[in-house]
Amino acid sequence: MIWTILNIILIIALALSFQPEEGPTKHYWFGLVAKFGASIAFGLYYFSYLESGDTVAFHQKALELFQLSEESFSRYINYLFTGHHPVFMAEGRNDLFVKILSIPYVATQGNYWISALYLAFFSFLCSWFLFRSVVGHYPKLLIPAFIAFLLWPTSLFWSSGAMKDTLVNGSVFFLAGVCIRYKFGFSFRFSQVTIALLCLAMLFYMKFYLAALMGISMGLLAWDKVASTFIEKKTIRMVSGIAALIVLIGLTSQLNWNMNLDKLPGAITENYERMKILSEENEIISFNLDGSYLSLLKNIPHSLYTGLFRPGIWQTSSWMIFFGLESLFIYLLVIQNAIFFKHIKPNQLAILALFFCMALAALLPMASPNLGSLVRYKSVFVPFLIFLLMATPYRRLFLKKEESD
Repeated sequence: MIWTILNIILIIALALSFQPEEGPTKHYWFGLVAKFGASIAFGLYYFSYLESGDTVAFHQKALELFQLSEESFSRYINYLFTGHHPVFMAEGRNDLFVKILSIPYVATQGNYWISALYLAFFSFLCSWFLFRSVVGHYPKLLIPAFIAFLLWPTSLFWSSGAMKDTLVNGSVFFLAGVCIRYKFGFSFRFSQVTIALLCLAMLFYMKFYLAALMGISMGLLAWDKVASTFIEKKTIRMVSGIAALIVLIGLTSQLNWNMNLDKLPGAITENYERMKILSEENEIISFNLDGSYLSLLKNIPHSLYTGLFRPGIWQTSSWMIFFGLESLFIYLLVIQNAIFFKHIKPNQLAILALFFCMALAALLPMASPNLGSLVRYKSVFVPFLIFLLMATPYRRLFLKKEESD
């Protein structure tokens, strides 16, 4: 009990230390309370309702490592820095995550709830960094940014528990904040650069395709900054940007076997077939894939629609209805943007964010054709999509008079 109390005091102290001295302080505390509430709801869902799943398996394995630390701390440390084969749950990334999860378990004497709060706090700080980066340059879009990056329910839920997604989504949000600050010339502290490198490394080991997308985005921003210094004509700069994109895609494709351009269609098809076998029939998303680029291209429209708008509210029941409501809200926002289409003013960052969302929406359903898994994987790009879709309607409906004055 004493360890639990001490850790709660430490979390409160950390929360106070990161509280902004000025600016949107109430948004900080409201977002943090929502994050911690989602973390508790996540644990209750897995331990009381499902009583199984990845989180329960991660908890059991992390508990074993905590017990190992109690028996011999030196053996525990040795385990953390040693590779293991076969790896936990057949994937090295799961083994890595369990090692990371075991650290708060050791600090909390094996307490799942407090350990999950530590992970949720990391994810929140990354979301807060992105929120502050957006609001720092677009102060009038504070409300859409607050809703999208700190309060969006499905993203809150899936990035608040003892799951890889908590660290992965947080890493993506932090790197997105870095992109914004780099684009607009914000200064960086050494600690922020260090965290950015750690986030990239975490993505590389846990979800390489996200590391590739973030790396390509950051590379394009860096190239544009260099090109704008030496190239005056916009058309030539655009052509050079396309060339840089091709080079970056080629380079990132060589860093991972599954991302290799020769093997990518086969890897997606193989993953599709494997997930199809493991899924319940009513959860399967059907595609006609044969391991070729042509079949990928033929299935992209269906996959893109699925990634953006499924599950539909008419297809859901029980707890999945929340994701159906999310899809309905996205439908309505798309319609609203169609109405205000001539007022949409995309900039480079918006185009990059849209590219990020569309790429994931098009590929994730084919690689993971299970509705239950898809709603979790979507949580990494949905906040960006919600922000992009809210920006123009919010300007036209709530800021129109202010901007005209």
